[in-house]
Amino acid sequence: MNWWKSALYDTCSLITLDKLLQNRPSLSRWFPKKVLALEVSLSEDQMYAATAKRVKDFVELCPLPTPAKAGARTKMLVHAGAHVERVKSSECDSSEKAQKCAAKLLESLDKVKASR
Repeated sequence: MNWWKSALYDTCSLITLDKLLQNRPSLSRWFPKKVLALEVSLSEDQMYAATAKRVKDFVELCPLPTPAKAGARTKMLVHAGAHVERVKSSECDSSEKAQKCAAKLLESLDKVKASR
């Protein structure tokens, strides 16, 4: 699967992959030796320190993509009919803001569903 070589893994995906490889190490042959992730995904407010330590073995850290590169990564989703919402990091840099942002996204998705 070639897309795995350039996919940017989020925190949840890294934790899931870590657990999967702990439970079934033989699956590692199906994954690239290194997966791409943002450094912030390994921070202690995102995952336990022990998990971050294990994950560092199979993660290659990369910088935050520019809006153009992020858009190029999601273009295939849009072409497949997915609805893509973009959110500024400043809109969810606190729990309160994140809850408001999530509510706004759910409202937007409801509108999309109603229009289909």
